[in-house]
Amino acid sequence: MTNKEIKQLQELNAKANNCERLTSEEIQLRNELLFKRNKENINFRLSGNSKYYYAYQCWDFTQHI
Repeated sequence: MTNKEIKQLQELNAKANNCERLTSEEIQLRNELLFKRNKENINFRLSGNSKYYYAYQCWDFTQHI
């Protein structure tokens, strides 16, 4: 992820944590940025309806190693 993407993700997370309403575009951008962060260093294809779930599980696993 680039620094710009990391900054965008931090801003959107801060907005979400402060219980501010997010637009549908902001929600979609946040989901895609989280997916991109979670998919770093994962070298297999994730697709389908549960790709966000599996990407998060891979990220969570790498945090505990």
